[in-house]
Amino acid sequence: MNRIKSISDRGRLRKEIGRLHLQVLLKERGYKDEFTGEEGGEKDFARFHILTVAAHPRLEFVSENIIIYLRKNYWVWHEPYHHDRDSTLGRRIMDKIIELRGTSYYGDLLDIERYMSQHSKIYLLARRNELKEQLKELT
Repeated sequence: MNRIKSISDRGRLRKEIGRLHLQVLLKERGYKDEFTGEEGGEKDFARFHILTVAAHPRLEFVSENIIIYLRKNYWVWHEPYHHDRDSTLGRRIMDKIIELRGTSYYGDLLDIERYMSQHSKIYLLARRNELKEQLKELT
């Protein structure tokens, strides 16, 4: 019998924080795809991690590591960047990231990561509360 793996409490908390983080970023940066400038509604967007969560988990909720993009452009921006960086499209995406974040973005993100602790449950709860407060202030 196949069983569907259920999401852990920690996983649910990370998803909630990700949704809150996206809401904060949209209010701060505007409801537009940062790659294309195309506008959309709140539910149309997703977070693009410049340095992947798998390789750099401490940067998961760091705003400098996030570019907002329209979900419909997943196959245009997200997939090629993370899975085919050496292609022409992958290099074009890298150029756009440099345009958006500057030539030192990689080192800057590693500097931020160096001073961050692992995401304990206490950290995650505190980050969730911080994002909720930010949303209140931005509304």
